[in-house]
Amino acid sequence: MKTSTILAGIILTIAALIGTIWVGKFGEAVSETGPIPAQEIDQSHAGHDHPEGDKFAPSEGSAGERPVISESGPHPVAVVEELTFKFGTMQMGTEKSHAFVIRNDGKVPLILGRGPTTCQCTISSLKQNTIAPGETASIELVWKPNGPTEHFLKGATIWSNDPKMAEFDLRIDGKVVESFEVFPKNVWSVGQITNKKTTVYTGRVVSRSLDQFEITNIQCENESVQIEKIKIDPKTSTIPDVKSGYSIKLTFPPTMKVGSFSHILKIETDIVGGTETEIDLVGYTSGPFQILPTFGVRWSNENKVVSMGQVDSSKGKKVTLSVFVDKGVEDFKFLDVKTAPKFLKVDVKKDENFQSKDRERYELTIEVPAGSPALSRVRDNLATIDIRTNNSDIETVTISVSFICL
Repeated sequence: MKTSTILAGIILTIAALIGTIWVGKFGEAVSETGPIPAQEIDQSHAGHDHPEGDKFAPSEGSAGERPVISESGPHPVAVVEELTFKFGTMQMGTEKSHAFVIRNDGKVPLILGRGPTTCQCTISSLKQNTIAPGETASIELVWKPNGPTEHFLKGATIWSNDPKMAEFDLRIDGKVVESFEVFPKNVWSVGQITNKKTTVYTGRVVSRSLDQFEITNIQCENESVQIEKIKIDPKTSTIPDVKSGYSIKLTFPPTMKVGSFSHILKIETDIVGGTETEIDLVGYTSGPFQILPTFGVRWSNENKVVSMGQVDSSKGKKVTLSVFVDKGVEDFKFLDVKTAPKFLKVDVKKDENFQSKDRERYELTIEVPAGSPALSRVRDNLATIDIRTNNSDIETVTISVSFICL
């Protein structure tokens, strides 16, 4: 074998080896017919977990695949008549849906894909998410709220192979209300009831979502309270957006037991999913006399608490309450007073200058005297004053006192 032939063979072998290393390190294999088109890549496993009938994301909030947009065309033309639909007022626990219609005005198939969502999204009447030219399909958005809200905005992002509508949002909005509402909410403060006349209090039970409902039962644990339900005219109601409801008229007799009260009012309706509610009726029956604060004194008539605030133990502090007693009470007298702690001083004195046909006035002075020990009597540890009278309707009046002595 000639030397030249051997050398040529060695050179060709080395060249082939170098070419193989170069391609493996720096390049990619290229087919004889050019690059492999993206649509020919095997995607048989993509989206295999998607539920039957939903070619998009398997669950709320996740996303599917974006359709490929042709660089050269022709392109489909996606037409959506509405991008937002207003549900208006929804009742809590109910479900509503709306179908958005999409039309393909182009000359090639329109391909859709689902992006992120904040509600249930179903694309129906499609094969492989494709809308033929001149055809339509619907995208249904479904929303079932779990709680009341003044405004919600839910929806889905839709992708397409129309370059002018490559991504668009479909939205549903509205507000969610409870099946029925109570005004005032939870607690109805009746205030003071006197022994002279009946006291009337009116609350309301309404619905902003139902055209009508019935109160099937209403009871108060105090049987002396008279109850009347009266249908509300939504046109004249002062509560916004009311569709139906009742005024609940409560009549309290003057013969109620003197002192603070708290009674449960139970209301049942024929509304499915929210048929019963309880309201706390609170107030105070004053009986033959009434306690009011003088100027600058903090007094809770409902709880019978006077707040003295912070007290300098070296100076002490006094507050005065006005006690008005009905003149019809024969020979009314304050008999004795007990305090806890014992260093509290209480003085009851008739106001001889007060003139009234119906009532007499007494000044009730409460004093934390100078030199009192440093202590705190607030919240669950209030000081108390028990005043005994000769009246059978209200033998003992208990007043609580809040103060911090420093």
